[in-house]
Amino acid sequence: MATLRTIISDIAGEHRQGLCPVCHSGRMTIRTNLDVLYEVEAVRGSDELVVVDERLAGSGWDEEDAASCSSCGWHGQVSDLSR
Repeated sequence: MATLRTIISDIAGEHRQGLCPVCHSGRMTIRTNLDVLYEVEAVRGSDELVVVDERLAGSGWDEEDAASCSSCGWHGQVSDLSR
């Protein structure tokens, strides 16, 4: 699973590597799922739960996750992206 991280770069957009296998756009959309761990408490005398804490259990994407290009409309998987 790839990890999410922020990269501050001085490389101008027109010099970044293209990711889309069709139009070589450098900007893609990746759809993935996140697991969230909720810590809850029961409300006395009620059927309600109160969330007292929440944590991301995992983040990132896998090679099988969906990817798409808004520039040309291509749809595929992360494993199909040009690198």
